[in-house]
Amino acid sequence: MNVTGTGFGFDIIGGTSGTATSGTATSIGIATSIALNAPTGDLPVRLAVNLDGNNVMRIALLDDAASVSAGAGVAADSLDLAAALAHLEQATRGDNRRRAGAELQIIGGFGNGDTSVAGGRLGFFGTSGKFSFDLALQKLGVRSRGALGRETRNYDAVSQASVSFKARRGVLEIGRQRFLEGPTQATLFGSLLRQGAREIMDAARFSPDIGANRKLELAYLVDAFPTNLPYRVGGRQSGYLARFSVQRPGANLGFNLLRYNNSPLRDTTGLSVDFAVPLVKDQLELYGELGRDTLRRRLTTFGLSFPGLYQKLATDVFLEYARLGSSSIADGPPSELAVRAYRRLNDNLNLLLSVSQFSGEDITFLIGFSLGGRADLRDSLNTLR
Repeated sequence: MNVTGTGFGFDIIGGTSGTATSGTATSIGIATSIALNAPTGDLPVRLAVNLDGNNVMRIALLDDAASVSAGAGVAADSLDLAAALAHLEQATRGDNRRRAGAELQIIGGFGNGDTSVAGGRLGFFGTSGKFSFDLALQKLGVRSRGALGRETRNYDAVSQASVSFKARRGVLEIGRQRFLEGPTQATLFGSLLRQGAREIMDAARFSPDIGANRKLELAYLVDAFPTNLPYRVGGRQSGYLARFSVQRPGANLGFNLLRYNNSPLRDTTGLSVDFAVPLVKDQLELYGELGRDTLRRRLTTFGLSFPGLYQKLATDVFLEYARLGSSSIADGPPSELAVRAYRRLNDNLNLLLSVSQFSGEDITFLIGFSLGGRADLRDSLNTLR
């Protein structure tokens, strides 16, 4: 990330729990560094994670006088992801058929701490031979109670803008796209590639065909932190990403690499391995991710998923624990225990439940939905003719 101004701030999770808190307000400051540069001089900037007496987890640059209200970015991004997953499940890409379509979804939700999210998502997609495209626009407004009282923040963005080319040797995708590979689903800092609930990046990604049950992804990141997805970060953070995964009857394995270019640190290479193994066939699965992030902090994530629930109730449920340790250059955030559930009621309505607790803090939650529909534009044009 390149910081183009003197300072900025943003919050990633916030709100007070439904239980009463006692005693006087106290503040716990947990400082952590990330790869931020000031363009003039390439000076490192430190990032602070503060858990205050109102149980608000705030992330803001230390030199910024005012911080943004709690919670909104990740809440909005989670709801947009729920809507995007519905699209990805239905869209057929690169299947050598000519087709085009559009979709419109209403997104909403509420959580504790008087947090509410409302907005929508408009998308267009198409396929012609070996080429396909995806374009999505999100408009999201989040109201929450922060340090300065009741505030509204807008998280409007182009959340998808990519073109894909499917060749015999693989698929090349260029533009703003989602990186969803890996088993980690629920915790904020549980994944190397999607740390901080960030899965949308501007990139050029090539996925060569290396055989059945194996997958390789190689990507050059033009900007790892596009604005409002979910953070408000100026400038560009370029870098490289690679992932190799293999599926076997007894386990799925993945190997991940992430490196940032324009960083003041000498070594910003993050490495991790992830896995998923069945504990009870078709009913219970154990997954996790182990490694170090781009700030040399030890990453430890374990989770449980329940395939049986999806088969019976069309509901994905993930129970997850993540811990990101401290290193010589950066402190780690509190460990987190989280639950996330996606419920697909029909082709048009999806529900989301997200519950999280950081160590030493009260529980936060978010209940959201995405409601919408899609239309095949090619069929509509043929009808008009």
